[in-house]
Amino acid sequence: MALEYFIKEEFEKVPQVYSCEILPSYNKSWGYSTILTEEEKEIDKNNDYVKSIMYKGPDYKSKETRVFAWIGVPPLKIGEKIPAMVLVHGGGGTAFEAWVRKWNARGYAAIAMDTCGSYPLGSYDKWEKHPWSCNSSWGDMDNVNLPMKDQWGYQAVMAVLLGTSLLASYPQVDETKIGITGISWGGYLTCIASSVDHRFVFANPIYGCGNLELGSAWTEEKCQGGFATVGPEKAKKWLSMWDPSHFLCKRTKPIHWIVGNKDHAYWPLCIEASRADCENVAHLHIKEDLPHDHGVFGESQEESRCLAEYYLKGGEKLVDIKSKIENNTVSFTTDKPIKSATLFWTKSEVPNYESQWFKEEIDISKMSVSVPSEAKVFFVNVFDERDLVTSSRVYKK
Repeated sequence: MALEYFIKEEFEKVPQVYSCEILPSYNKSWGYSTILTEEEKEIDKNNDYVKSIMYKGPDYKSKETRVFAWIGVPPLKIGEKIPAMVLVHGGGGTAFEAWVRKWNARGYAAIAMDTCGSYPLGSYDKWEKHPWSCNSSWGDMDNVNLPMKDQWGYQAVMAVLLGTSLLASYPQVDETKIGITGISWGGYLTCIASSVDHRFVFANPIYGCGNLELGSAWTEEKCQGGFATVGPEKAKKWLSMWDPSHFLCKRTKPIHWIVGNKDHAYWPLCIEASRADCENVAHLHIKEDLPHDHGVFGESQEESRCLAEYYLKGGEKLVDIKSKIENNTVSFTTDKPIKSATLFWTKSEVPNYESQWFKEEIDISKMSVSVPSEAKVFFVNVFDERDLVTSSRVYKK
């Protein structure tokens, strides 16, 4: 199993760092105008400590690799420490300076690394490869017959873990308070990396999950690089090695998925199966019609900010929900008062981005709701006083 290839002594080693000629571009960096709030932009005016670096990655086909990253660690008085966030980009993306600046403005040290051997030079989905690239790309199912350590899954996860070790080595960083978040393929990597490495206090994958064969973009005939185009043999082998389900079942630290009920890539049944893989530590936050993106929605979910505040700074927690179904009625309890609750249901047996969803407001004095007979898949959303959402498990008839 791939899990055996991630050796603690290797990924916790602080990697060698090299200089990089790419300079910060501040408010001209990709996504700056859309992912930073006005308050964060105001705070960021004093941020002159974001640096571009390269650090040593795992060997690829017996050759040295390097990983590009943006790292922002604010100067503090001797002995002072702050929590930190590790930021993992998704498909079409790279290491984003603005994302580091956003978390710096929130009061965290942060690192964002590239996971496909690129610099942030070029344009979205067309980033320039550098001379020390592992030369692989998201998923890379077609190359599943390469040696394990030459596959994208290993290279990308190690890039994340080595970057974490680098960030944790800074004297300003409280290495006992590190969180991780990732978007889409970055959420997928977050599932694996945070299950392998127990240094992460919590994980927050956005969109990305495992159990992709149960219903996801990769099950569609038209998906380039998906199961159909690589063929059943490679698809089966890739799933047996690199589906996050094999890693999630080993985890012991909290994981919170923020997903959309009509996401084009990761569909509700694979999200639910991933939750079930690590049921004792898993939480869902299913947002109605949440767009799948980098640059507006992915980096800017309020639940993400509040999760970090809770786990790393002792802030207010999000509401937790426990639910059960009996006689076609879902009943639920929460660990704190809620403002409202909604039942979401669909007639689709394998709901995807084209499925029609219906919703019904729930009387929170009863904390239960009857499920329509025509419902095939359904879940309950509860909202706290801040209008932040937590979801029940996803049920399937």
